[in-house]
Amino acid sequence: MTTVSSENPRTQPGQEGRHDRLVPVRDGSLLELAVATVATLTVAVLSMTPSLRFPSWSWVCLALVTVVGALTWPTHRDAIRALRRRDLSFDVLASAGVLAAYLWALYAVAVGHPSSRLVAPVVVACVLLVRQRLVSMAGTLAALRRTPRWLVPALLLAAAGTLAAWLLVADAPWPAVSAAVAVLVAACPGALGVAVPAAVVAGARRGDRDGVTYDDPAALDVALEVDTLVLHGHETVADGMHVTSVDPLSPDHDRNIRWFAGALEHTRKDAVGRAISRLSVRGRVTGVQHHPELGVSGSVDRHPVRVGRPAWIGVDAPEGPGVTVAVEVDARPLGTITVADTPRPASKKAVDALRALGLEPVLVTTRDRASAEQLAAEVGISHVVAETGAIGGRALVDRLHGDGHRVAVLSSSPDDVATICADLALAAPGSGAAVSVAGGDVAGAVAAIRLAHAIDTTAMAGTSLALAYTVVAVPLAAAGVLAVVPAALATAAATLVVVVGSLRLRGRPH
Repeated sequence: MTTVSSENPRTQPGQEGRHDRLVPVRDGSLLELAVATVATLTVAVLSMTPSLRFPSWSWVCLALVTVVGALTWPTHRDAIRALRRRDLSFDVLASAGVLAAYLWALYAVAVGHPSSRLVAPVVVACVLLVRQRLVSMAGTLAALRRTPRWLVPALLLAAAGTLAAWLLVADAPWPAVSAAVAVLVAACPGALGVAVPAAVVAGARRGDRDGVTYDDPAALDVALEVDTLVLHGHETVADGMHVTSVDPLSPDHDRNIRWFAGALEHTRKDAVGRAISRLSVRGRVTGVQHHPELGVSGSVDRHPVRVGRPAWIGVDAPEGPGVTVAVEVDARPLGTITVADTPRPASKKAVDALRALGLEPVLVTTRDRASAEQLAAEVGISHVVAETGAIGGRALVDRLHGDGHRVAVLSSSPDDVATICADLALAAPGSGAAVSVAGGDVAGAVAAIRLAHAIDTTAMAGTSLALAYTVVAVPLAAAGVLAVVPAALATAAATLVVVVGSLRLRGRPH
């Protein structure tokens, strides 16, 4: 079981893994892409327009090709590292493709037959530069596999097989070499190599807009697998506490109960006190005393006032959800005030969206059962665990795991131990969770899960399109129908289509 939680060292502030976050970085140089574009256009114009050529034009173009090819050094470096690990990665295939195209063009210049052959290596190098930039922006998520591991070895074998077959039937080695180079250029992982990083980068832009950040690369795949979201803390669905009813013992007491209770509660900082304090402005409050587990007392405009448990005041508490306090002024009970959690405006819609995504929400809260169940009912949650703390939340996650569920935990506390044993931890920014969601509420969790699915869908669509191109282009190149230069242009076109398709993710509606 792959678990991504706040215990993962890559998610802790100050750790190296913090740089693996799914956020585009300004690594890689736009200047390099600009230089490569100008060089490519220059080579293309001179190669295809004889009237513009000048003495030694082919060597000038070769120099430009060499400069652009040198900018792809990070790909060759990564290819060498992959070979040392005995891993035939996309970097190995990309390196082989650009080197083969360059050597093929170099030979053509050396023997005096450059023609348009110089276009192939410079176009392929430009494709690799685009891939390098997207990979650097996507970070470690660029390495996520969306293609079978046997694909690169199969494509390299196809190039070798093409060379061998043509050597057997051709009268000279040049057609065999050209056909093999065409296969490598057609197979060069331009579209295949950018499908995942382009989707990741576009998704990160959308995440910035929606307030979602994947701080741990592994979290993206885990988010696709979770089927239960534990909402740990009533704050994940509630918008704080508000006064739901004021019940004076006599109608004449309504104004006084609001004024005196509201004024005195300005001295308290808890959620109940803040809710009641909104009933009035600050008065002249003196002699304030806080009575643990009972309430608060003091003088408001020289009138002695007590606000607290109904039994402390000597008033019967009404039955129902919420927190009820009684109010006493001048040693005479005036009535009660009930405070309850109010759902966030977007919580009901977000809970419905969770179920549409295949996740079942579970609310875990320290509130009393009646209050918790009412809050859950208002937002559409049927499974509630009330009157529990951090240990209870962790026990719930363990129980869900035992039933075979993949569990995500959205916590309202940065120290929530329930996130440690969860498959995926979500919380407000700065908490160290694998996924940060603005506001730390259920709507943010929905945005995070949707983002993971959107990135995966976009990456798979781009990969499928790239695979379709490869399946068509490689056999044509092997048969000699698709020459080296057309293969390079086709690879560039396929890469452009995949990148443009991925960019739509940034503005895709919810």
